[in-house]
Amino acid sequence: MRVLITGAGGFVGSGLAAWFRQEGHEVTGTIWRGDRTESPSGERAERPSGERMGSDGETGPALDVRDADAVDRLVARVRPEWACHLAAQSSAGLSWRDPTLTYAVNVAGTHLLLDALRRLSPGCRVLVTATSDEYGRVDPELCPLDEDAPLRPLSPYAASKVAQEWVARTFYEAFGLEVVITRAFMHIGPGQPPSFATADWARQIALAEAGLGAAVVAVGDLSLAREFGDVRDVVRAYRLVLEHGVPGEPYNVATGRARPLGDALGILLDLARVDMEVRVDPAKMRPADPPLLTGSAAKLERLVGWKPEHRLEDTLADVLDYWRARVMADAPGDRSFRHDRGARESRRS
Repeated sequence: MRVLITGAGGFVGSGLAAWFRQEGHEVTGTIWRGDRTESPSGERAERPSGERMGSDGETGPALDVRDADAVDRLVARVRPEWACHLAAQSSAGLSWRDPTLTYAVNVAGTHLLLDALRRLSPGCRVLVTATSDEYGRVDPELCPLDEDAPLRPLSPYAASKVAQEWVARTFYEAFGLEVVITRAFMHIGPGQPPSFATADWARQIALAEAGLGAAVVAVGDLSLAREFGDVRDVVRAYRLVLEHGVPGEPYNVATGRARPLGDALGILLDLARVDMEVRVDPAKMRPADPPLLTGSAAKLERLVGWKPEHRLEDTLADVLDYWRARVMADAPGDRSFRHDRGARESRRS
């Protein structure tokens, strides 16, 4: 199959591109090109035009999904049989600071891509990746949420993804474009940008271990309860929904289990090789964050038998190891960690 993946340099996109290549598909993955050297989803890109490198080493043609002519040219060249639309402004925090960018990328960009696909690559099957943030503030007694729960977005990001879903459904209803939709609940893993909590904490710990930062973790509201899915489980779900999902239908990608953010921080602190102080940073508090958000993936399980496979403790260990490697690779000269795990454990005994 010829597969087009927008946002292939991002956190989930790079893993999805690798999955398809391992299956033997012909993959074209686009990397962010816009006004910023770092994309909203954390892709690291150079400013010159041409090929770019994403956050996980993924390379591909640069694409700004707001550029209709560029989108048309790409689709006409690739003529994909499958397309996965992951390019997005995916930070709720950034969406409050730059709502115009958020709506332009997530809503208008989706429209431009789907319109190009239905005109220039008829018969293409499309995955549009939405988000659990669309559910917004919910009654805890209703959790875990299924796909019929009301959508009550609480940020410009969440509102843009609700609109994105309606754009996708419109193209299915009006033109018969086979669009399937996922709503992923919170997921983490190696390669996630530090605009997200667990990656931010792991990066701060890795910097402190390397002697490049203070032994302080700045945090927001640790009482919020969220799912901690593993990005590798999410990639597997996206692949299955693309091939087997019912067009026009949304599918939750969820573990069904929520834990306070403080639990995840505690696991990372136990893994740290230095003692870290925890400080609340008011700048990391987001307005209108729902206190609890967890979903049911029963619909997805019925469709393809999908279930999450990774433990939170293992995922967080991988996240911290990723940031240790990143910090050491980016640090000037050779540095060694100031303490090893044995030293930390001996202090506790």
